[in-house]
Amino acid sequence: LVPGSVVDRAIDTDDNEGLVCKDGRVAKRYYTFGQFSKFIRPNHNIVGITGTVRSNVMLLASLGPDGTVVVVAINETTAAVDFPITIAGGTAPASMTPFVTSASDDIAEKDAVTVTGGVLPASLPAMSVTTYVGM
Repeated sequence: LVPGSVVDRAIDTDDNEGLVCKDGRVAKRYYTFGQFSKFIRPNHNIVGITGTVRSNVMLLASLGPDGTVVVVAINETTAAVDFPITIAGGTAPASMTPFVTSASDDIAEKDAVTVTGGVLPASLPAMSVTTYVGM
């Protein structure tokens, strides 16, 4: 590093704009970014979402060439949210494993959730990103 350079000044700040803080702590932004980059790979196709999505909940879905179904759900509210996600247009996985980033979790793997009749019963903790992955 060159003292006083743009890179040096960027590392010397702790403004929550980066993935790692100057004291070495990993920012939640790092894990949130990982919710997408770890599970939605370059060869995946983003698929459309239809129907009504709850207010302050955002969804993104992808399908991998091997049949992997990935649904990323962001809950921007301060309360937990439960709602069904119907998987249509193909064969739904029998179960999907949630990975959660929240105030207390960092891409934490949780118990698999059974998909019944193509419906995933999504459960999103408050202020969280949950990625459901199934084959």
